[in-house]
Amino acid sequence: KQWYQRRVRGCIGNITFDTDEKKEGRASRFKKENAISVSDTISTMMQSANKTGGEECHFSDVHLVGTMTSLEKPYLRLTCAPSADQVRPEGVLVKSLSHVINKWKKDQNYAFVCEQLKSIRQDLIIQDIKNAFAVKVY
Repeated sequence: KQWYQRRVRGCIGNITFDTDEKKEGRASRFKKENAISVSDTISTMMQSANKTGGEECHFSDVHLVGTMTSLEKPYLRLTCAPSADQVRPEGVLVKSLSHVINKWKKDQNYAFVCEQLKSIRQDLIIQDIKNAFAVKVY
């Protein structure tokens, strides 16, 4: 009952959500977290799109070649433009697909294979790779 009363008054514990000071504090945290690096070409493209009225931008507009060498990579929904060290190049993706297929033959872990295939497809899309290998992955 005490928690409910505190919640109804607009706060949880000692955190009050309805003051301007708290709102400004949250806004400044988001500005810091969502800062875009101008040095990254994809980030630059996205930034210029935002300046021109938020037109849609596509990763295919900028050529990015990944440098990551890890065969396994968790799939993460992109919330910002990736850097080259977060994306695997095509040669590594070929090895990664073989690795995933071999793991499937050995363990038959469906969740693992699905996640890895999504991650491989994401790296293909980011680098705008559209060839026979991409067809094989899909």
